[in-house]
Amino acid sequence: MREVLLSLVVMLALSVSLSTASATVTADPANLGTLGPVLETKLKEWLVAWRAVQPTLRVEQFKKGETGDMGPTWDSLHIDLSQGNPKLPLYVFSPDMRWVIDPFGALRMSKQNGDILAGFDVDNSVFLIDQKLSRQRSMLFSGPSGGTHEAAWLWNNGFVVAGYGEGQPKEGCRGGYTQRPSLYLVSIPRNSLTPYIGPESCRGVGSEYVIQKVKQKIPNVKFY
Repeated sequence: MREVLLSLVVMLALSVSLSTASATVTADPANLGTLGPVLETKLKEWLVAWRAVQPTLRVEQFKKGETGDMGPTWDSLHIDLSQGNPKLPLYVFSPDMRWVIDPFGALRMSKQNGDILAGFDVDNSVFLIDQKLSRQRSMLFSGPSGGTHEAAWLWNNGFVVAGYGEGQPKEGCRGGYTQRPSLYLVSIPRNSLTPYIGPESCRGVGSEYVIQKVKQKIPNVKFY
């Protein structure tokens, strides 16, 4: 009986060890291949929207860019996290509730006569908030010809921002440029940001996705 129990303990320890190793591989922010199935779930709605205009789009097609730091350093917290903030439903909280992402940092919102008014210029600004240390930092994703669509946590201190941008000049394309989906994987402990750029096409998903996303979460919003 003692030998049987000992064998069970060894098998359980081995199982836990393998599970831990597997989780470590899955949570690698610099390896999009290992995160493919996770992104298919976390960004399902976003991928469906892009596949409506690029039917053959797959996560594996995104090309990795150069990993850099997250951008500007931490600043004092100026973002309102109270229930009175009209943007609160748009914030994305980490599983442990310490971190908060504002995927639409450039979106301005105010309450007026029972409605919420919203408007933005270039929607490529994202805020990361640290509730524990009461601080924030602003990050820019894509260039002036692109923006952010949404954000999702991959684990407690790592997240992905999905967005869009312009590609190469091409006749016949809307605006004269190709469109491309973009992914940005951020690791807070590593202070790193890794871009992944999707395939180019004349058709893409732009700021209309942001408007749709906001209206889903805030039904009484009006854009100006």
